[in-house]
Amino acid sequence: MTVPDNHAFDRLVDSFLDRVWKTFPIQATFAGIHLYDHDFDHVSPAALGEHQSFLEATLASLAAFETEPLLDQDRRLDLEVLKGVLKKEIAEFNVYNRYRRDPSHYIYCAVMGCMILLIREYAPRGERIRHLCSRLKEIPRYLKEAQENLRIESAVPSVWNDLAFQLILSGQKFLSQIMMKTSSEAGILKNELLASATLASKAFDEFGRFLEKEINASGDFACGRSHFDFILREFHLLPYDSVELEKMGREYIKLTQDEIKKVASKIDSDENWVETMEKIKKDSPPAEALLEYYRWEVATNRDFVIQKRIATIPDKESLEVVETPPFMRALLPYAAYMRPAPFEPDQKGFFWVTPVDSGVADSIRKQQLSGHSRAAVAIRSLHEGYPGHHLQITRSHQLASKIRRLYGSSVFIEGWALYCEEMMRKEGYLRDRQTHLIQLKDQLWRACRVVIDVGLHCGKMGPDQAAKILTEIAHLEEANARVEIRRYTQNPTQPSSYLAGKIEITKLLEAYKKRHPRATLKETHDRLLSYGSVPVSLAARMMLGTNH
Repeated sequence: MTVPDNHAFDRLVDSFLDRVWKTFPIQATFAGIHLYDHDFDHVSPAALGEHQSFLEATLASLAAFETEPLLDQDRRLDLEVLKGVLKKEIAEFNVYNRYRRDPSHYIYCAVMGCMILLIREYAPRGERIRHLCSRLKEIPRYLKEAQENLRIESAVPSVWNDLAFQLILSGQKFLSQIMMKTSSEAGILKNELLASATLASKAFDEFGRFLEKEINASGDFACGRSHFDFILREFHLLPYDSVELEKMGREYIKLTQDEIKKVASKIDSDENWVETMEKIKKDSPPAEALLEYYRWEVATNRDFVIQKRIATIPDKESLEVVETPPFMRALLPYAAYMRPAPFEPDQKGFFWVTPVDSGVADSIRKQQLSGHSRAAVAIRSLHEGYPGHHLQITRSHQLASKIRRLYGSSVFIEGWALYCEEMMRKEGYLRDRQTHLIQLKDQLWRACRVVIDVGLHCGKMGPDQAAKILTEIAHLEEANARVEIRRYTQNPTQPSSYLAGKIEITKLLEAYKKRHPRATLKETHDRLLSYGSVPVSLAARMMLGTNH
């Protein structure tokens, strides 16, 4: 009888990842595995059925390692993370299946699967353009398979169907850019690239006609309370359910509102906090100087982290601030972070900043620019960059573990970045009351997200009511609030991850400090970040020897 050990577990992981990457080559490219850059995801009903069976078989095979004494500590951590990933993906096939219900998912993947070949400079441009030609030729097949899946369900959610149409328009612009700009740099591949992009563009048109003629857009996006609680329990490994989570969100709304009023009164005792905040939001960099201002702030963040010994910054990392790709602006009203590839030596991340749209009404442009106030930029840049997402993610990419380079809980990832906002203020980075007020206003936004997340996915509210909470309580701009809600409908539990993660991480670090009172902030942070983006309870097990 073969005894499961470290080598056996490693072979299982390698077999699992190779099978995933062959089925979903886009995931492989994003991971920095370039064996399948010429190929595109295989999403026919038959291929997805085989993949689901494969996930179930892999989960079953992990049982042999559960009580195996020969498995070392790192692999036991990998085992717990992989179990959570498999449980979540299997449950989503059975309950939340976006392959059958979300047409926007396919357009997003179709564009991102091509865009990544142009964004990341992992190989000579000529080689990447050859792969781009191959992928563009595969898009018609991919979108035909998408149509097969979408016909299985009786209805799709209208919010996802509407988003699909918006993404098709943005995707068409991306393909036009390939034809006009990229083809001029393609050399001998120019004609092939033009022909491939034309085929893809026609496939987008056909997919749009399919949505118009054959899709019943009256479905429900909500995953349901049972599935929501399942993700909290089995994937994030949190000690509470949706009812308790919503209660926590409402409590933090009240706590944060009270703190906001105190800080605002110190700025101007004659105004209410909303009036004070609106004045702060008007202090924005000029629209044409937005990127440069973000770049300056990111560089300042990084210097502070080094000088104040907040955490170790990995070698060979960099963060480039660029405009959000036009295709992504329908989902990202402010900014976002795109991580480097876990398996590439070049650890350059991208900080996407959504510019003010010159093609909309002046009133909308003013709303968009007010979302980039100087105070908001200060907080957002440390959240996305240093010591937030970029530092944490590039630290995880240093791990020997393939599983923990690739997979993680959004509760840790988003919770760490939100924790950093307050921690950096306490360490002296965000010194003025105006920035403190915006930081609290952003925490209020994250608390509202918790209530909205539970409400949307447990069937207690719709998108209009959710957007109203963001505008009336968190005081987001209406145009940006509606963009935010679209994203929340597609990722149950992710919107709650920020506040839930901050709370869990703060509790863990306080417990660690009590046990290790002489540990410096840098030592404590480095220890926490040394495990990857694991559920916080697993980090607690490693740092404290038990669940906290």
